[in-house]
Amino acid sequence: MRTILRAALVALAAAACSDISGGGGRTQVLLTDSPFPYDSIEAVNVYVARIEVSTSTDTSGGDPQSWITVATPERAFNMLDLQNGSSALLGESDLAAAQYAAVRMVINTSRSSIVRNDGSQVPVEWPVAGELTLYAFVEQPLAITASAGGHIVIDFDVGRSFVMNIEGRFTFLPYIRAVNDELTGTIQGAVSYAPGVTGMSLHNIAIEVYWDCDMCASLVATGRTDAQGHYAIPLLRAYGPTNSYTVQAYPPGYPWMRASVAGIMVTAGSTSTANLVIGPDSTGGGGGGGGCCDSLPPPPDTTTPPGGGTGPVDHIRMTPAAQTVNVGDSISVLAVKEDSLNRALTDNAFLWTISDTTVVRRTWQGGGWILLRALKSGGATVTARDTLNAAIAGTATVTVR
Repeated sequence: MRTILRAALVALAAAACSDISGGGGRTQVLLTDSPFPYDSIEAVNVYVARIEVSTSTDTSGGDPQSWITVATPERAFNMLDLQNGSSALLGESDLAAAQYAAVRMVINTSRSSIVRNDGSQVPVEWPVAGELTLYAFVEQPLAITASAGGHIVIDFDVGRSFVMNIEGRFTFLPYIRAVNDELTGTIQGAVSYAPGVTGMSLHNIAIEVYWDCDMCASLVATGRTDAQGHYAIPLLRAYGPTNSYTVQAYPPGYPWMRASVAGIMVTAGSTSTANLVIGPDSTGGGGGGGGCCDSLPPPPDTTTPPGGGTGPVDHIRMTPAAQTVNVGDSISVLAVKEDSLNRALTDNAFLWTISDTTVVRRTWQGGGWILLRALKSGGATVTARDTLNAAIAGTATVTVR
């Protein structure tokens, strides 16, 4: 699910034309997206003011001349119209031939909205009202050449950027990355249910793609299936023969029915296939784990916690517990208070601390979420403490490279 907005959408793309001017390449900027996870949503309208790039990895803003504006669309885009690799042209610009190490998108939250199928708007908790600058994760510098221009895609994951809380509001925690689409490939496939699983829909099954790095699994993209159970996750970096991806799928509301296929290789410009079968057998390349079959158990009840909704608190769960990012990235951490049976509680008041604010800086917090900005290479621990009992705390580590 992606869009240049980090919420279950996919992205912004700068695809080069053949025109060459001033020793650089004429570069188009386009927007693309992936399916939004909720059937009840009619539109996710994001007002894009401008897109800027820089050859410097220093995104602190100390040198305003380091940022080059490449597009000024000044209009709203419905991210749900941009699915499965589709894109929207945001603008185009002549860029000098160079390696661009940073990309940022400025949106206007006051002119953005999420609209239900009945035409009413869903409340969104934005970090600020008005213009908001979003920094994309740039894993590799984006090359613009004098002879061919360049191809840059800003992938905005809508499913991860707009998080719905138990009050039915969305919290905006942007997840954006910028890639050279010529160095990426696609994973596509179909999700089905094992024999004996009945009463389950193939539509909107959650798809998660993890990069299998050394001793870790890093979530890089999300998506959803169509009504027939098909999915496609584009813009995945081709890491080469030593690295692969794992694809997981689960029906909305039933995360324990999780099917998984590992070892999927991605080649630049090509499409790989990963089909998944959700069922009671969690082995054999795609079984789903957890009770399913004819009589499905209801999802865990997280809306009526014990203790009147505020406790007793046993521990604090942090998601993600660890992440590795680049300098300049915007990242988020979610803290959830749980009881001794691992049931989520409604109380979301926390005392936040950061072990090293020179590595990551807090830019916004609310509703159990904290939004951070990566400032320099190093490590930091983010801690969320219960406001009533500081001895109860959860920690998450952030490594900036």
